Amino acid sequence: MRRLTVTIVSGFLFAGIAVAQSDKDLTLKSQAESAPNSANERLPEGATIPATLTKAVDSDKVKKGDQVTARTIAATKADGKTVIPEDSIVRGHVTQTSARGRGDSFSTLGIVFDKAVLKNGEEMPINVNVQAIAPPASAVNSAPSPSTTPLKGGSSKGGAGQGNSSPATPASPPTVPDTVGNTGTNQATPAVKGGLDDNGVLKPNSRGVYGFQGIGMATSSDGQHAAVITSTDKSVHLNSGTQLLLAAEPVGTQTSTR
Repeated sequence: MRRLTVTIVSGFLFAGIAVAQSDKDLTLKSQAESAPNSANERLPEGATIPATLTKAVDSDKVKKGDQVTARTIAATKADGKTVIPEDSIVRGHVTQTSARGRGDSFSTLGIVFDKAVLKNGEEMPINVNVQAIAPPASAVNSAPSPSTTPLKGGSSKGGAGQGNSSPATPASPPTVPDTVGNTGTNQATPAVKGGLDDNGVLKPNSRGVYGFQGIGMATSSDGQHAAVITSTDKSVHLNSGTQLLLAAEPVGTQTSTR
């Protein structure tokens, strides 16, 4: 009788463990299926990631390989599902820098972003380019209005990170192809479109450089698809909060990730 009792108790114990494990497995499966931020979900080509730099970047103070981080200011969705939620971290690195020396027309700063760190800590590889840049929305909203002279970028007294919603004066180096810049103080070339909304935030279709004078942007020709930002000042300086609009590229077009 005693042996039978022990056997029955043991059976209930193992059954309880099995049920608990089963419940745990179902919970994990449910969480995995309902998670909208899985790294297995790829960004569709052209999907945009609006973000702002978490700290200033100056081409005179960084070197190739240094990390650059930004924080998303809105969710990026695909097929109605959130792939990258708001307040996620986007990480990249510096690909090149050069100062404006004697006889040079420009200083340069190359940046590429290749990873998103989601709010749950999951790391998601991304394949994006920098489609547009603009000053922090707070700087745009606090600028005198109306204003027709964007603040000059690259200055140690403010730099790229202040200005207004007008397109920037061009800074297009002839050695970097596919330049996305502007012509004239407030006249955009056909390559520049979109702009800033009433809150000073880059629109989803924005392309080019807004609110900076003497700042231009191009895509590198070395296969990395890095943004090469140029300045007519001695260095390229992007203040903390500088707006970046990142756009997803087809898988396989970017050859350098970290």
